[in-house]
Amino acid sequence: MQKKTTTRRHLIQGALLGAGALGLRSLATGLPSSFLSTGSMAHASEPGEHDYIILSHAGSGDPLNAGAPGTYVDGVEHNPSPLLAATDCVLGNTTVQAAKPWSELSADLRERMTFIHHRTYTNAHPEMPKVLAGHGAVTAIESNTGEMLPSALSSFLGDALGTIQKEPITIGNTRLTYEGRPLDLMDPKELKSLFNDPESLEGSLRALRDAELDRIYSGLRESGTAAQKAFLDRFALGREQARQIGADLGALLERVPLDEDDQNGGRDQVLTAVALLKLNIAPVVSVYIPFGGDNHGDSDLSIEATETVSGVATIQFLWDELKAAGLHNRTTFASMNVFGRTLLRNSSGGRNHNGDHHAMCLFGPRVKGGVIGGIERSKKDFQATPIDSSSGAALPDGDIAPEESLESAMRTLGAAAGMGTDMLDSSISGGKQIEAALVAART
Repeated sequence: MQKKTTTRRHLIQGALLGAGALGLRSLATGLPSSFLSTGSMAHASEPGEHDYIILSHAGSGDPLNAGAPGTYVDGVEHNPSPLLAATDCVLGNTTVQAAKPWSELSADLRERMTFIHHRTYTNAHPEMPKVLAGHGAVTAIESNTGEMLPSALSSFLGDALGTIQKEPITIGNTRLTYEGRPLDLMDPKELKSLFNDPESLEGSLRALRDAELDRIYSGLRESGTAAQKAFLDRFALGREQARQIGADLGALLERVPLDEDDQNGGRDQVLTAVALLKLNIAPVVSVYIPFGGDNHGDSDLSIEATETVSGVATIQFLWDELKAAGLHNRTTFASMNVFGRTLLRNSSGGRNHNGDHHAMCLFGPRVKGGVIGGIERSKKDFQATPIDSSSGAALPDGDIAPEESLESAMRTLGAAAGMGTDMLDSSISGGKQIEAALVAART
């Protein structure tokens, strides 16, 4: 059993820290893997130019859309629980009705939170990979082949942020692929086990840091350019910083599990995601924050009520953790599920699949608080409307048709994380950036 556990631990280390020693050298020195392997620093960005991304996604099709701001129109059958009572909610300069928990988020978070109402055009759980790929609209920037959105964004942001690895890390419950290969699913307890001897790791990282920087400086003295030397001086960790990283690795995950009855749950996942970003290990981390799950048979919608309350509280917890880590102005969050839920209840009292309406919750330093688009009655339920990209309003003649609303939401997420128009055009075909959802980066 010990051998099996050790092997699993090594596999996780390999997935987490990139290509073996290169990932550890990057962690020890603070220098991007691309610089250590090639001397390249073309994409390294100043703080604030690009953001990390935390993406909550799952194939369960949670009913987050059912109580989201923008869905309080005549005819919608909202959750009857007083916990989700319709309440005025201020998002930026906009006041709308929403389920009560959204109105109770801290004002500084609601200032940069928006909800994009769009369609996913899927009704089956296994189609989550298709949604993440934009039904073929997303391509890998370097290879121009089909890719999932988190991985396409991660590939670019990995270079821009100088992270240890370019691949996203999945600690939720839906597997991602990167360049066509499946990525390991990880959980907070497993990741914590990697750093359960911080004192030993601290000493190893400090020694590795000194040896690696000696090697690099020696080479640069012989043949390095002035730009390479300046890059090294800017990014390389000092001795005290290297010592502190060893201590921080274990400490960042020391609180896992936060709740013995909900081990590896949403709060453990977001706590772990923030730790991974703080250590600059990956540019994109995916998690799963439950909002009611597959609730066909949730006859009184009590599960939906309970998990909406806890889900919104987990988003607040994420915001608080980002602020404590100094990452709130460098991280964009988004939610994306395979589909939304019907806003009319089924014969059992629960909610069915709804590929015509989904609500992306988005917040970040470039996000303008508000509601984008809206809903209208369809033959069987409710559906997302066309969107006017400049105002964000739900208009019959909006310049974003419902058929391109998924790609538009994806483009807007990429722009919120700091990707420029040319890069977005290279990675997402179709759709239109929703200018009404964006502001300049905050400092």
